[in-house]
Amino acid sequence: MCAWANKRILPELTHDARSVRDWGEPHGHQALAEPQIDADEQVAATLKGWP
Repeated sequence: MCAWANKRILPELTHDARSVRDWGEPHGHQALAEPQIDADEQVAATLKGWP
């Protein structure tokens, strides 16, 4: 589960995770905007292109 979607993590500790989510959607990485990613190693490798 992504940190930004985990209610057990304090919001102030999820800034970086929210940045990834916010970047992913407009850059064609919809999976980064999902609360949980079901990805094997090959799919995960395609998600590394964010700054």
